[in-house]
Amino acid sequence: MTDRERVGLGALFMLGSMLLFSLVSVGVKLSARTMPDGMIVFFRNAGALAALVPFLVPGGWTALKTSRIGVHLFRSLAGWASIVTCFFALARMPLGDGMLLSYTSPLFVPWISSVWMRERPPRGFAAALVAGFAGVALVMKPGFGMFTGVAVAAVASGFFGALTQVGDRDLTRTEPVLRIVFYFSAVSTVVSAVPLFWSWKTPQGAEWFLLVGTGVLAAFAQLLLTKAYRHASPAHVVPLIYSAVAFSAVWDWLWWSHVPDALSFLGAGLIFFAGVFILRRSRAEFASVQ
Repeated sequence: MTDRERVGLGALFMLGSMLLFSLVSVGVKLSARTMPDGMIVFFRNAGALAALVPFLVPGGWTALKTSRIGVHLFRSLAGWASIVTCFFALARMPLGDGMLLSYTSPLFVPWISSVWMRERPPRGFAAALVAGFAGVALVMKPGFGMFTGVAVAAVASGFFGALTQVGDRDLTRTEPVLRIVFYFSAVSTVVSAVPLFWSWKTPQGAEWFLLVGTGVLAAFAQLLLTKAYRHASPAHVVPLIYSAVAFSAVWDWLWWSHVPDALSFLGAGLIFFAGVFILRRSRAEFASVQ
C-alpha cells in the first residue's frame, strides 16, 4: 500500500469515527428527553469497557500492571469530566453548537502542554488562540441570552478533553494504548455508577436501545479513531475531527430543524481555522525534533 493510499484510508477511518461520534451525540440528546444524565454517561462508559474485554483476555491481568497509577487516575477523571460536561451541554443546547464548543480542546492543548510537559507553544499560537476564542464568543453570543452555564459546560468539556489528550501523550511514552484505554474506561464506569444509587430509572423499550446503542457506537467510534492513527500520521487526519461538528449540524437540521445563524457560522469558521492551525503547527514542530 502506497503512502497516499494509507493516508486516504486513515482519512476514511477518521471520517467514519467522527460520523459515529456525531450519532452518539444524537443518542445523548434523544435519551436526555426521558433519562437522567448520569445514566447516559454510565452506559456510554460501560459500553466502551465491555467492548475492551475481548482485547484484554489474551494478555491477562499482567498487561494492566503499571507504575503510573496516579497519572492514569488523573487522565481518567479528566476524560470522565469531559464526557459529563459534554453530555450535559448536548442535552440542553442545539446539537451543532454544543459539539462545536466541546471540540475546542486544540485551543487549550498547547497551554496545558507547556505547563505539564514543558513544551513550548507552537509559533503563532497566541494569534490563533485569540481567533479561536473570538469564535467561541460568537457561538456563545454574550448579550443575546446564549452565554449560559450550558454553553460554559460545553467549553469546559473542551478543556477537560485537552487535559485528557496531554495525559495520553505523557502516558504513551511508557504505557501501551490498551492499558490507557482500559484504566480510563474502568475508572469512568465506576465513577459514573455512583449517581445511579439515587438517579436510577429503569429504561423502557426504545430507551434501552438508545442507552446501549450510545455505548456501542462510542466504542466503535474509538476503534475507528485508533485505526485512523494507525494508517496515517496525526498531521494528516487530526483536522478531520471537526467533521463531527458538521455531521452533528446536519442531524440538528434534519431532526430538530435547527439552522445555525450567521454569528454561529462565523464563530465556527474561526474555531475551525484556529484549531486546525494549532494542530498542524504543533504536529509539524513536534515531528521536527524527533
